[in-house]
Amino acid sequence: IRHIPGTSAFYARTWGFIAELERIAPGIQLLDAQTSYLNPLMTEKLIETWIHEYGDQLKGLVSSGDLPLQNAINNVLMRCNRDDIIRVCVASTEKQLHQIRENKVHAAAYQNGIMDGALAMQTAVDWFSGLKVEPIRNLPRFIVTRNNVNDFLEKRDSLPELSYTELEEGLKKLDPEKIENFFSF
Repeated sequence: IRHIPGTSAFYARTWGFIAELERIAPGIQLLDAQTSYLNPLMTEKLIETWIHEYGDQLKGLVSSGDLPLQNAINNVLMRCNRDDIIRVCVASTEKQLHQIRENKVHAAAYQNGIMDGALAMQTAVDWFSGLKVEPIRNLPRFIVTRNNVNDFLEKRDSLPELSYTELEEGLKKLDPEKIENFFSF
């Protein structure tokens, strides 16, 4: 299930999964990839169509959306008695992480809004500091499974106390050490 076309998440969450699967499991065949525009009802109809069209060839589903889409996918799989289908997704909420613990999702690429913002800030700071900035900077990749989901649930909302004063001073004085300290959790 692809994200909304034209958004950065559409490209990242489509090609990121495809490239990673091609790297780790080159024999996997991609049967289909369509968007449901993050609409749970459209997602349910799409999954039902795929189950009827591909039957037992359908071994796994990748969802670019978060909890509402995964709930829609799980509802269809339950109605169609297809608990054999492997489900992976993008996760950023506590409820989504609980679905992994409950075996309603097998794995997720964890995305944290704080990391998104920190990477953007670090890129801007590097650029303003005159450092070379790569055309593409990727977020750290975290794959959450039942083996490590408890670690993410315990630490997901616990961030260190951040000193914005130190960041502000570092930016004003172009002090790379103070700037770097802000981004070193």
